[in-house]
Amino acid sequence: MALLLLLTDPTLEVAGVSTVFGNAPLEVTDSVTRALEAALARAGIARPPVFRGAAAPRRRSSAAQAAAYAALRDALAADPLTIVALGPLTNLAAALERRPQLQQRVVRLVAVMGRRAGHLFHPAEGRGTGGMLLGHGPVFSDFNFEQDPDAAAAVLAAGMPTTLVPYDVARDVTLDGEDLARLRDAGGASAWVGARSQAWLDFWKRDVGRDGFFPFDLLAAAYAVAPRFFGCADARAWVGRDGRLWGWLWAPRALIVGLERERPRSVRASGRVIYCTRADPALREWLVARLAPPGGRRPEAAR
Repeated sequence: MALLLLLTDPTLEVAGVSTVFGNAPLEVTDSVTRALEAALARAGIARPPVFRGAAAPRRRSSAAQAAAYAALRDALAADPLTIVALGPLTNLAAALERRPQLQQRVVRLVAVMGRRAGHLFHPAEGRGTGGMLLGHGPVFSDFNFEQDPDAAAAVLAAGMPTTLVPYDVARDVTLDGEDLARLRDAGGASAWVGARSQAWLDFWKRDVGRDGFFPFDLLAAAYAVAPRFFGCADARAWVGRDGRLWGWLWAPRALIVGLERERPRSVRASGRVIYCTRADPALREWLVARLAPPGGRRPEAAR
C-alpha cells in the first residue's frame, strides 16, 4: 500500500526502490516489490528501478556491496532526496557509512520506528488468539528497529533530518474489509494490492482480534506526500536501554523518544527527531480515495 501510494502520486518523482529483509526474507520482499511494479506496468504507470538490498543485519550481512547501496549513493549524488524507510535501516546505514557529504543530501528520512519509554504495543485488549500479555492481547514489537538496532544507531548518530512515524500514530487509522473491497473494485494495481492485503486483514481478525488493521508503512508514505494530516512534535531520540519497560528485571535496547530529562542511563546514539503521535480523522478516507480512485483515475495533485 505504501509503495502504491508513492509510485502513483503525480507530485512525486521516485528515484528508486531498495528492498531489504524484515517481516519476510529478502527473497520474498524483493519478489513482492517486483510483482507490484509489474502490476503497475500493466496499468500503464511508470516504474522506478528496484535494487536488491541487505538480506540480514549489517553486522551479519555477507553482501558487502548490495546493489541497493550503490544505487542509494548514486541517487543522492545526483539529487537531494527524501528517503521513506519502510523496513530496517540496514541499506541506508551501509550506503552512507563514512560518507558525510552524502548524508547532507538527505532532505528528510521518514522511518517507521520509535516509541516512548515503557510503551508496549498491544492493539487489542484481551481479544485474538496470538501471544498474550496480562490479558492485553498480542504484543507487537518496534519491529524495524529491532531487526537491526546497529543500523538505526548509525543513522541516528549521523544527524540527518528525521521523522519517526511510529505505532503511536498508526493507531489513529484502521483499514477494514470494505476498504480492501474498494481497492479490488478499482482494478489495476489497486486490485492487486487489495487482493494481496486480504491475508494481513485475516491475521488481524484471527490473531489480533480486530476487524481492521493499522496500516503502519502506509502512514509513513502518507507523511511524505501530505504531512498536514499529522500531529507531530520535535523530540530527542536515543538508542539505549529502556529501563522503564520491565524495571530491574530487563532493560531491552530500544529507539526511545522523549524529553531531555527522560534520557536513558545507557545511550549508544542520540539525535533530534520529529515524532508523530496523531493523525487527522480525515486521513483514512483520503488514503483510500488515493489508493482506489473512482474509475481507476489517479488524482492530479496531492490536495
